[in-house]
Amino acid sequence: MIPKHEDLGDLVTTPTTWHRRVHGWWTDEDKFAFEETHGVAFRVVDRDNWSTAALWGFEKSRPLESLIEENGEMTHREETWKGRDLGITFANGVSLHYNTWDDEEESRLIDALPVEVCNVGRCEGIIKGNRCETKPRTGDFCSPCKKRNSK
Repeated sequence: MIPKHEDLGDLVTTPTTWHRRVHGWWTDEDKFAFEETHGVAFRVVDRDNWSTAALWGFEKSRPLESLIEENGEMTHREETWKGRDLGITFANGVSLHYNTWDDEEESRLIDALPVEVCNVGRCEGIIKGNRCETKPRTGDFCSPCKKRNSK
């Protein structure tokens, strides 16, 4: 958790992190000292509703064990067909994007999970035995695959 401080807001819990907004100005030395002392990171923690301005604060990842307690065992990692990480899927079907930061053990556990590829938005065409790597503009096929299939 992130401890209370006179210049920090209320503790906010998200599915994967805890954070407190910073109210006021902190010097770089004060930020670094607070980060080192409490194992947190100074970063954008939210956006303002009216101006979409960045709201800065201190953030800390929740332990992986607490996520497993809430959602059941981790079943797999999900990636898009272009390789972008979509997060970890748990036994109850919840999918969360979890940042391990510096925890090597958690990184190893997550890297050991099987990867499932999400093909949403990918062309249905087959080129030389492999799935087409293009995003179709309309329908299920990109323009070259539509031409190939019409012949």
